[in-house]
Amino acid sequence: MLKCINETLFINYEFEEGKKDFYYYTVFNYPGGEIDVKIKPEFLEKVKNSFIHFTSRIRSSEDFLRTYLIMNTFKKYSKKGIQLFFPYLPYSRADREFSEGSVNHLEQMIQLFTQTKEKIFTVDVHSDNIFNNSFIQNSIPLEQIISTIGFIIDNKNDNKLDKNINIIFPDEGAKKRYIDQYKIDFPEYFYNLTLRMPIRVKYSFFFCNKKRDVMTGKFLGFDVPKIDNS
Repeated sequence: MLKCINETLFINYEFEEGKKDFYYYTVFNYPGGEIDVKIKPEFLEKVKNSFIHFTSRIRSSEDFLRTYLIMNTFKKYSKKGIQLFFPYLPYSRADREFSEGSVNHLEQMIQLFTQTKEKIFTVDVHSDNIFNNSFIQNSIPLEQIISTIGFIIDNKNDNKLDKNINIIFPDEGAKKRYIDQYKIDFPEYFYNLTLRMPIRVKYSFFFCNKKRDVMTGKFLGFDVPKIDNS
């Protein structure tokens, strides 16, 4: 599970054009393109005595390399360890060998970051193939998902004994990836604290269609399905 202990230092990386100065460290590019990462001297002692929680939002291959170098810089100086958090798991669209001569780049990415036993956490794997890949599952164990449905049910303003819950996914791919997990985590009955008795819950699953410019592929928004709430 994600650690959050005393003396945890939260480090973040997100690319901004031309940005070199981050709060705890600096990132510098040499004329030849090499990347240099340096922890600021005033924070070096704090880093040595802290457990590092490093969050990175990777949007390009340069972000990928920067993340790897930043992680290893903090790992070298921290005496208490480091964990890596990707809100979105990078290379998730390269999650299989698409044709002869290609490789699974998601698997390679995870192998690179976990070769020194660092733990990776994520909230969006964006890949249905991850559930069929034993190497990836062993590297990023699926953590228990804590459902908020019970809280939502208890805080609705009616006292019906039956509830209809509509769950809408952003696209068809998301529905395919997560619907089985939803069915596992959401039981048929919840104990309603107001009524002091169990109530039955019925779930319906829907997905949106993404609208894109047919010439450029640019994302234009969602077509949200019409849902009968009667």
